[in-house]
Amino acid sequence: GLLAGAGFVVLNNSAPSQTEGMDRAVYFICQNDACNNRFEMTMRDYARERVDGSPPCPQCDQRRVKQASVCEACNGYVELVLHASLPPECPHCGHAFVENAQGVRETQAEHELLHNVEGG
Repeated sequence: GLLAGAGFVVLNNSAPSQTEGMDRAVYFICQNDACNNRFEMTMRDYARERVDGSPPCPQCDQRRVKQASVCEACNGYVELVLHASLPPECPHCGHAFVENAQGVRETQAEHELLHNVEGG
């Protein structure tokens, strides 16, 4: 019984909390040609601001934005493709992206967390 209780305490203290997940940054690129703004918001703000799947651009207020990631090599915003995946390489600097299983699991967990917050 003590071992099970200790395992429970370790798992609960080492896993990120729902609050920490909601404070993570989400990146966007505005698709309005006259704007083309790059911006970020927290998952919490994204859950509050999104309507019909997209939050408004803070610069032009249009909801024509696409989710992005930030290249670790050049800090450029990279538009996500298909099922929220990175392209094979950064269009700005050519840095090769390697998506690992942990990153995919974290992205899926954030997606589920967002939908749980919206629903309840």
